[in-house]
Amino acid sequence: MTFNDIWEGIIRCRGNVITTKENTKFTYVVNENSIFIPKANWKITKSELEGAVKMLQNPSFAKNAAIGSSYVYAIIFNALEEIQ
Repeated sequence: MTFNDIWEGIIRCRGNVITTKENTKFTYVVNENSIFIPKANWKITKSELEGAVKMLQNPSFAKNAAIGSSYVYAIIFNALEEIQ
């Protein structure tokens, strides 16, 4: 599976209600090369997400990301569920 596969899953899930590990519900909008989370007033670029996916391959980072970067973690894992 490549990052492009994950990005396609992210695109397909846009507008869906996603829940973080802390039970925060949110949606996001996909622009050409970024996503925007209105609830957090936060823009994340495609390249930042790609870097996050690479870091999540390290099990100790993935454990911390589930808590510290819960929006990113939730978006990535929601997309993974979508493409499987």
